[in-house]
Amino acid sequence: MNRWRWLISRLRYLRHGIWLSGHPEDLIWYFAFGANMHDSAFRERRGMRPLDWRPGKMSGYRLRFNLEG
Repeated sequence: MNRWRWLISRLRYLRHGIWLSGHPEDLIWYFAFGANMHDSAFRERRGMRPLDWRPGKMSGYRLRFNLEG
């Protein structure tokens, strides 16, 4: 099932001109804020099983929204 999701994600990214590299077995870092940091967002909504949780800061990046609010 993960391979199917990975293929669909790859196609969605390509549609927007972005290449999604890697393989379904690769470990990834997921950066989140607000409600997306809650355990239920990972386990229930996304079916993700994090190996570790860490607070962090990404230097050189800004949080931007592309939706009017």
